[in-house]
Amino acid sequence: MKLYVKGEPQEVETFLDNVKSQKYDVITHFKEKDCFYSDNLRVGATIEMSEKSRQSLLVKITTSDGNKIELDLLDGKVIEMDQTKLIIGKVYDIFG
Repeated sequence: MKLYVKGEPQEVETFLDNVKSQKYDVITHFKEKDCFYSDNLRVGATIEMSEKSRQSLLVKITTSDGNKIELDLLDGKVIEMDQTKLIIGKVYDIFG
């Protein structure tokens, strides 16, 4: 799908960032100032409608009383900062 967007630069950039955050591939072909309205930005892009593959991360936790918990995180990532590990991801509860 091809997309042409015209508007204020900040609004155009925010719109494109929102499309990219939905896990779609966005390939920008051109960015230029509008020749009629110099305050506007024109962008031409192609959007790949098939979603990118999403990574799953299985986190296993053992509580102090020996119970075991397993969380399957979609888009899971492990980030190490100093001597701390940050684990982020999404959990979907179909019964919630």
